[in-house]
Amino acid sequence: GATDFSGPLESWVSGLLYDNVTIDGSGLHLENRWRAGGGVGWSAANCTIWQSNAAEMRCFSPPGALNRAVGTWGRPAGDGAFEQSDEFVKPRSLFAEQLATRLAGEDKTAHLGPMGRDYVGATNPTPAEAEQFARQSERPAPTLRDLIASAPNREMLGESVVPADARINPEPKESPQPGATRLMTIVNGRLLTGGRPLVGRRFTPIWWRGNIRPSEAPGFGPAITRFVPGRIGRGFTDDLNKVADELSDRGIAVIEHHHGLWYDRRRDDHTRVRRPDGNVVPPFYEQPFARSSSGRAWDGLSRYDLTMFNPWYWHRLKEFADLCDHKGAVLFAQHYFQHNLLEAGAHWTDFPWREANNVNTTAFPEPPPYAGDKRIFQAHLFYDPANDFRRPIHRRYIRKHLDTFADNRNVIHSVGAEFTGPLGFVQFWIDTILEWERETGKDATVCLSCTKDVQDAILADPARCGAISVIDIRYWW
Repeated sequence: GATDFSGPLESWVSGLLYDNVTIDGSGLHLENRWRAGGGVGWSAANCTIWQSNAAEMRCFSPPGALNRAVGTWGRPAGDGAFEQSDEFVKPRSLFAEQLATRLAGEDKTAHLGPMGRDYVGATNPTPAEAEQFARQSERPAPTLRDLIASAPNREMLGESVVPADARINPEPKESPQPGATRLMTIVNGRLLTGGRPLVGRRFTPIWWRGNIRPSEAPGFGPAITRFVPGRIGRGFTDDLNKVADELSDRGIAVIEHHHGLWYDRRRDDHTRVRRPDGNVVPPFYEQPFARSSSGRAWDGLSRYDLTMFNPWYWHRLKEFADLCDHKGAVLFAQHYFQHNLLEAGAHWTDFPWREANNVNTTAFPEPPPYAGDKRIFQAHLFYDPANDFRRPIHRRYIRKHLDTFADNRNVIHSVGAEFTGPLGFVQFWIDTILEWERETGKDATVCLSCTKDVQDAILADPARCGAISVIDIRYWW
């Protein structure tokens, strides 16, 4: 059966026809969705449900428009026009009737798919039809899955179609010649790209908020790991080539990046409630970790697996780092984001590291001890490198950053945004980097971005100070 209702999901869908639709165990809705889906409001105007059945038919009409439900079977609700409920109506298919009118006598069958059962013909069948119906009753009724699977038998493709093996294993295309690179170097304490001093502004993408309204989405600016299914462009899933060119034109030399505060826009309300379903709202700020396909996290989706990484997230970062190598910009890769660990409790609610949101054992207190039923203080636990549960997860996560950018020169690694963590965690972070460098023979450009007391201790440590190439003083307090 259906897992949720069917019907328009976004704002003001007009003139939509549901013709001979069957929804098993859920509803078909033409209505005001109010604040659902990021504030959809009225989802349907001048739409029609024709000869369909569902557990519930919700048909409401917005001001100045009319939604209709004709020949519907199911519990009715709404102030729209309900006509001939629980009856079969003619024509059998409104779409087929309109199509026949437009084609003006031409054969319409080539434009129609399977029409299912003939409701009207079964009412008073001839003896031959009754015999046919009896034979049909020996087999289960066809499902949508059956109709899709049988499509190749109904619509045979022509001989000119490209063979399957050619589609799966196409002839390799000649790779385009890479453009000139402007790689980063450090000379006498100065950052150079392409042999020239790195001069310009710094840019941090938005890491929460957004919507997919075309008039508003571009105002949220570019982002590297923001995802909107099926939509490319500013405020949606950005074209990274265009992002790199635009930032260069704006005189931006350094692009900072860390994971988003939470995945979907419902949590922008800053509540801490467990979501009743997984009806997430885009744009999505993708997280570094992959979902496990098991359990249920606080956002209604499956729990994360902190030992598995989100390939799309890391591919996007790698692609942008490659662009930085070519265009002379620098990606400032912040491994952690302290905003999840402090302040508003909602920052922690959907965080992948929270015990309720992953299939691993992270040993954080659950339920979370929200101070005053609103604040969260988990930084001192998160930054404890001695914890036997979290230490290997941290180590794997840090090394994932290093592996991803192993061949990129224009990437600077920072422990995290807003980082005010303790000396012990920074020592652990640097030790993990040094271990990786010894194993791989590669060098990572590391920035020491923390409070001054921690910086002084690291720079006075002969075993670790050599790993540092850049000093960030923004957290000196």
